[in-house]
Amino acid sequence: LAALPAIAAMIVRAKGLAQVATAFRERQDSEHEQIMIRVVFVLAILLYLYVSAFFAGPVDPGFLASLLVVAVGKCIAWIFLIHILLFPGPSTVRRLLAMQADLWSLTFVLISGGELIAVWYPAYLWVTFGNGFRYGNRFLLVSALTSVAGFADFGRTSSTSLASNVPGGSM
Repeated sequence: LAALPAIAAMIVRAKGLAQVATAFRERQDSEHEQIMIRVVFVLAILLYLYVSAFFAGPVDPGFLASLLVVAVGKCIAWIFLIHILLFPGPSTVRRLLAMQADLWSLTFVLISGGELIAVWYPAYLWVTFGNGFRYGNRFLLVSALTSVAGFADFGRTSSTSLASNVPGGSM
């Protein structure tokens, strides 16, 4: 988890912080902001998992799988940041890949993580609306369809009580 932030820092140092900041400030879109939010958001989930594991006592293997997926998600978030540092132009492919990584990682974490993780299901809405507000109706549609599929999968396969108490959880 430390190597990718170090690589990003080396790229910023090589390009110069002022140049990177100017390039981001002058962008016509907000893709760079979304990538930085992703890095912070995944860190928040990771910290939540660590604190939950500390206070919850023994955790099941599903929770440990969730922890691993979030750690991989953290690496993916840094890879997207590194990519935009190296290739700063707008990228539809990068946006779509990031959206899919966010939503399917969330789905796997919710399915495997149990009740401690289930509180994060509203993140589907945040990711969906975030993509729609930032990138337009096409991204909103793709994100919404992916979110519905992921949430349906969560509701269908999860053993948490939340899955049976939320709309669509009984699918």
